[in-house]
Amino acid sequence: MTLQLTSVCRYLDEPVKILIGPKPVTLYVHEKVLVKHSAFFKTALKKQWREGQTRQVKLPDTNPKAFHRYVHWLYNSTITCKHANLGLIYSRLIRLYILAEKLLDQECQDRVIDAIVSVMRQKFDDPADPEAARAQEFPGNSLVNLVYRETPKGSPLRRLMLDAHLFCGNAE
Repeated sequence: MTLQLTSVCRYLDEPVKILIGPKPVTLYVHEKVLVKHSAFFKTALKKQWREGQTRQVKLPDTNPKAFHRYVHWLYNSTITCKHANLGLIYSRLIRLYILAEKLLDQECQDRVIDAIVSVMRQKFDDPADPEAARAQEFPGNSLVNLVYRETPKGSPLRRLMLDAHLFCGNAE
C-alpha cells in the first residue's frame, strides 16, 4: 500500500493569524496555502513587512462569513453555496468574488464567475416557463449596486451583472 502525502506537505508550515472584520474574528490559515492563491498575501507576508514578521494580517473591512468561504476555497478548491433562496446564493457568491478580487486571487474570481453563471442557467434549463421568472433569477439591484461600489471599473463581475440585466430586460 502506498500513501500519498503530497497534499499533507502543504500544511506543515506555521499558520498565519488572520483578524477579520471590525470586531475581529480570528482564523489561522497555513502560509503556503495563502501565498499560493493570493498575490495580496504573497506580498503582505514577506519578511520586510510587519505582517510577515508578526505572521498576523488584519482585514478590518472584510466580512468574516465571506472569508470563511474563501478559506474553504483555499483548502478545497471548491465553491459551495447551497441554499433554497437564490438571492442568498447570489449574495454569498458576489461577496466571495469581491473578497477574492481584493486579495488578488484570480483563480477564485474565475470559479465564482463560473458558479454565478451556473446558477443563472439553472432556471433556464427548466422547461417550466422560464420567461415568467426571468427577472427573479438574476441578482437584484442591491447586489448589483454592491458590485459597482466594491469592484473596480472593468471588473468581470460588473460586466456579468450588466449582461445579465440586459438579457433579462430589467431596466432598473
